[in-house]
Amino acid sequence: MMAPLAGYDPLTFGVNVGVAVSVAVAGVVLAGDPDQRTTGRLLVLVGALWALSWVNEWRSGPLPFLSEVIGPGWYVAGAAALLRYPQRTMSRRTATTYVVALGVWGCGGSTVCAVTGRPEWEGLPSDVFWIGWDLGEKAHGLVSAVWFSGLGLLLMVLLVMLAVKLRRAHGLGRVEALPAVVTTASVTLTGIVFAVVHLVPLPERTHELALVLIAVAVLTIPVSFVVTAVRTHMARAAVADLVLSLTEAPTASSVRGALRTALRDPSLELYFWLAAERRYVTEDNQPDPAPETHEGRWAIEIADAHGDPLAMLLTDPVLRRHRGLVSAAIGAGGLALSNGRLHQQVRCQLEEVRASRQRIVAATLRERRRIERDLHDGAQQSLLAVSATLSAARVHVDDQPAATAVIARAQEDLARALGDLRDLARGLHPAVLTDQGLGPALERVAEGLGIPTELDVPEARFDPEVESAIYFVGAEALTNIARHAHANRAWVSVTVADDAIRLRVEDDGRGGAQPGAGSGLRGLEDRLRALGGDLDVSDRAGGGTSVRAMLPCG
Repeated sequence: MMAPLAGYDPLTFGVNVGVAVSVAVAGVVLAGDPDQRTTGRLLVLVGALWALSWVNEWRSGPLPFLSEVIGPGWYVAGAAALLRYPQRTMSRRTATTYVVALGVWGCGGSTVCAVTGRPEWEGLPSDVFWIGWDLGEKAHGLVSAVWFSGLGLLLMVLLVMLAVKLRRAHGLGRVEALPAVVTTASVTLTGIVFAVVHLVPLPERTHELALVLIAVAVLTIPVSFVVTAVRTHMARAAVADLVLSLTEAPTASSVRGALRTALRDPSLELYFWLAAERRYVTEDNQPDPAPETHEGRWAIEIADAHGDPLAMLLTDPVLRRHRGLVSAAIGAGGLALSNGRLHQQVRCQLEEVRASRQRIVAATLRERRRIERDLHDGAQQSLLAVSATLSAARVHVDDQPAATAVIARAQEDLARALGDLRDLARGLHPAVLTDQGLGPALERVAEGLGIPTELDVPEARFDPEVESAIYFVGAEALTNIARHAHANRAWVSVTVADDAIRLRVEDDGRGGAQPGAGSGLRGLEDRLRALGGDLDVSDRAGGGTSVRAMLPCG
């Protein structure tokens, strides 16, 4: 179609043949992808229309008129192809409206320019086939100026749409779209230059140079698809390297992070299948959200080597166009996913053990408080009633010394039994702790030590489990000071900060206390850890022992 051009301008001929062929070949290759079949066909159409735009070089018959009317259609087809890429269809109605407007203005306007002009005004022989009427060269120039001005404005709008499209793209969608958007922008800019050249009186050589620039810009279209293919291949290699690096010590969090990085999807979520509970859970052991929350996401269920459920990915639907890349990531990370699930299962089991320990502690506390109430309201009241009965009986036997002595001994035994019962109840769960709080309860313990003790305890109340655990640690530490430390002074302080309560009990005794030496502090340490806390026993720098306990209270 451009054969005559080869005779007097072989460079321009070669460039334009290269444009038509390369764009058409890129379209054929792209049409092999089911998701890009329409885009590929549009690029083939671009190559054909580009060739048609140069048939005016034959300068005979209807070919010059056909070139004027149909030739500009290449940038309409090109805009349609590159605005939809890499999606299967136009992503927004605005893009479709724009392509229709560009087609009407581009092809319709060029037809109006052709039928209102004469061939000689376009540098063609006057005897070529031409349809139209002569409105005068001045009127034709005005029509052409309006058409080129509108075309320039439409191309500027296209630049804005490309910028918006690139801004909205993310992840692999942006990687895929960037080369095509840059290419389209370069073609659009050269098109704007071409329109300006026609609006400003410039030498003919400048017009020819503008056409060459457009050809070179269009020639980058197939190059952009080659760049995209290379970048996708490199991304696939990076996926394998990144995910394989997780095979040493993967966790649920690290596997999810690696997949997010490899697939360039920061919103990717990973759920592991727990066969025992028959549900998907997150790394925090939270259940998979309801199915309706999956809308707008691509849910990928992954099976293990035996075909059983292993994990599920919730990803950006853009990745549907990169199924090979996603499959490569899942395949490369298969072992990491399996190990990650094992890690998740162990973590869930540990959390269940921790939760069961907390339930045991809570149940033990409730049972101790129940027994304390039963002793206080039951056995203690019964013994007090017996004491009252004995006192009444003693009044009636005052004249019988032997009977009076027996009743007196019974009252003394009963008083000791009541004291032992109160001590037992206090050891189970002191009533003052329930009624008045941690400060008064520790103060009651300190009063019975016989050692000067300074207490700094806030008046705030805490969860019963927290108060009970801190109280018994403090009581055990104070008791050990009285029994073993040979101390002259003791200090007790309780502070609350960062959603945790901290107890410190110190003395100036001989030191050397060991948590594992006896069952008291060791059992309290187990209780603290069951509630997420910790216990530390060490010697003070100035002599004596320091017992520090921490327990979450937020």
